[in-house]
Amino acid sequence: MRILSQLCGAWRGLAPGLVVLGLLGLPTVASAITPELQRGRSASFQAQRERPVAPGEATVTLAGRLVYEDHRTIGRHGLRVDLDGRRGRSSGGRTTDSQFYLGAFHMVVDVYEQDRVGRTGRACVPLEWVGAATVQRDGSFSVEVPAEDRCRRERGGDPQYVLRAQTRYCRDELCFQIGRQRGRPYTLWFGLDDPLPTGATGAAAPTLLFSPEQSGDRNPWSRAANHYASLVDTVVSLHVEGGIPFRREEFGPVYVRFPSPWSDGRATADDTIDANNRGWPKGSLLMHEYGHIVHRRAWGGDYAGFHDPIQRWSGKRRTKEVPFIALKEGWANFVTSYVTGRCFRARYDTPEALASVKRGVNGTRFPQNHHHALCDWVDDREDRRPGAPKGARDTANLTILELWQLLDQTDALMGAFDGHDPVTEGLDVCDVVAAQGVADEVLDGPTRAQRMRDSWGVLQTNAITCPALDAAVRALPPEVVPEAPAEVPAESL
Repeated sequence: MRILSQLCGAWRGLAPGLVVLGLLGLPTVASAITPELQRGRSASFQAQRERPVAPGEATVTLAGRLVYEDHRTIGRHGLRVDLDGRRGRSSGGRTTDSQFYLGAFHMVVDVYEQDRVGRTGRACVPLEWVGAATVQRDGSFSVEVPAEDRCRRERGGDPQYVLRAQTRYCRDELCFQIGRQRGRPYTLWFGLDDPLPTGATGAAAPTLLFSPEQSGDRNPWSRAANHYASLVDTVVSLHVEGGIPFRREEFGPVYVRFPSPWSDGRATADDTIDANNRGWPKGSLLMHEYGHIVHRRAWGGDYAGFHDPIQRWSGKRRTKEVPFIALKEGWANFVTSYVTGRCFRARYDTPEALASVKRGVNGTRFPQNHHHALCDWVDDREDRRPGAPKGARDTANLTILELWQLLDQTDALMGAFDGHDPVTEGLDVCDVVAAQGVADEVLDGPTRAQRMRDSWGVLQTNAITCPALDAAVRALPPEVVPEAPAEVPAESL
């Protein structure tokens, strides 16, 4: 098998301001630091035929690199590698221009063989899809493509290939995209004017940038790429690493509409997120809204039938307290903190973090309290709150999957919550711990009692009161704390 040299390897040593016409025939980005970057073209084309490599067909490896310009302050930047091969960092911690260009992780590059316009005959088509690849953390991708031209009238010459990059990933259980319309992700083509020939010695070309040619900064494609990066961060954290089911078969792909008619972000359905912003995305919006998607899909797609799931809440404006909304928004905020690792930082959830809302309100259930309580459920530190009941401490340490499973079980047990109408009132965190109690009935007594104390301690640490849980904990036998072994005098050893 012949190997095609790296399609998109960076050109080094070019003088600042030099205008380069790359092998793909596209103008480079005007940058004194990174003159090798090459923009794509926004165009609408459809392949006339799909014909992947056949078994036994001679191939070459078409390899390349695709990056995007990242301006997020919040995100898992470390999942990606910048132009200089260093681990990505947030926009506030960068010192060179090259650090703004990160690998377009989980974008997809399709490869098309192009026959010259006007050619007809057997196996001759203007655009023929031959393969695709998922972009890796450093922006690299590679596809096995036919080594010989299938068009008989072009035999003797090397095949000509063009590339298409999209903000869409759909493989196995996972399927998500961001675009202006459903089914139409942001798309850029590379090499339309001058397709890449796959010669025996290969070729080199500038690194591809997911930004359209002749466009200014903050264009929709570049901003969409930043939103897409946050979407990928969240999907990887929750589903790939965390093991939470995506539930594609039941609910289908997740679609992010950008820009949307809304002035902010909303998860308007179990498969749809609306996002809008005028400047560069901060990074947290898609994480928060995707948290709502995961919550919706855990509760049947409609928050277990709650009549008014989309509500604004503000502690500063003293919005009316609704337990369901507190859990809903607290969960979405928690997802953001979990994805970025904020839940696990030292002193993140100290008592002072709850000071924005007075604790004098009976049964406080504000979103930030829930946000911190959910973080306490998954972190490995033991936190305490001054003024909490005796023995109330955060001893829980669940995985994100175990915590989601508690959430997932709650709506299935709606009939088990006496004196509570979850449809009109909405399910809340007290229902989540009640569902845990039902699920724990199969456990032995001591284990069940400890899990009950763990949940009670997490809620009390964050000023959340559930009367039924309080009563159940008070009815437990006194907790026996093992005594430390007696210290043996040194002289007796």
